[in-house]
Amino acid sequence: MACKCYCRLVLAGYHGRGVALSHRLGAWLAARLADSPERTEIPATPISPFPLHRFRAPILNLGMQWNRLLDLVGR
Repeated sequence: MACKCYCRLVLAGYHGRGVALSHRLGAWLAARLADSPERTEIPATPISPFPLHRFRAPILNLGMQWNRLLDLVGR
């Protein structure tokens, strides 16, 4: 019995560039799965963290508390 190996390719993280990039990456993935040569390779880059991401929760909490205060005073 022959063993079948499956390769999983995932395209994720468009960050607001979804329409144009998803079409291009879809064509790239289809060519990659069909083992046909692609004119341009898409470079693999490491995932970098968002700047100031650690302050996201405190800033959101501050904004929610501010709006809660405005609701309490009737604004």
